[in-house]
Amino acid sequence: MTADAPVTTYEQPMTEERASVLTGTAPSVLRRRLGRFPSSEALPLMEPLYAEVLGKVR
Repeated sequence: MTADAPVTTYEQPMTEERASVLTGTAPSVLRRRLGRFPSSEALPLMEPLYAEVLGKVR
């Protein structure tokens, strides 16, 4: 999401099961998104399990 996008509440916590599902798709989705909105820096604010799902994004 972009910096000006409102964040709504949601009731789907990141669980180990959900993380295993997202691990296959989340990194490529993020790379595509970053490609559309290029920047030299980013500050991801997330809990550790979210970071594990993304892994290294280049």
